[in-house]
Amino acid sequence: MRRKFVSVICQSDLPPSQLILGLGPYNVSKTALIGVSRNLAFEVAEEGIRVNCIAPGIIKTEFSELLWNNPKAEKLAMREIPSKRLGESEDIANTALFLASDASGYMYGETLVVAGGMLASRL
Repeated sequence: MRRKFVSVICQSDLPPSQLILGLGPYNVSKTALIGVSRNLAFEVAEEGIRVNCIAPGIIKTEFSELLWNNPKAEKLAMREIPSKRLGESEDIANTALFLASDASGYMYGETLVVAGGMLASRL
């Protein structure tokens, strides 16, 4: 008989490759979330609760509009992304679907980087 499980999915961010003035609290909180996810996964795994995290790269959202709605900034960003495209919301949604499905049933405390291969994305 298959064991039922609960899947908790956190969304963090990539650790910054360069510091940006004014984003310190954001960077610290998102990086801490990776550690919280790992620790929580360890604590609740025996109860059938899986905790994993998604760390997106640059996704075309309102939050990142300054990067993709400015040709000069987008060109700079593309130098860091081997896939030569920005992520879409669907890229993150599909990753969340995977983490919520039986296909990831043996994953506990992992952080999946969804960043088009950005060099700075290796955790």
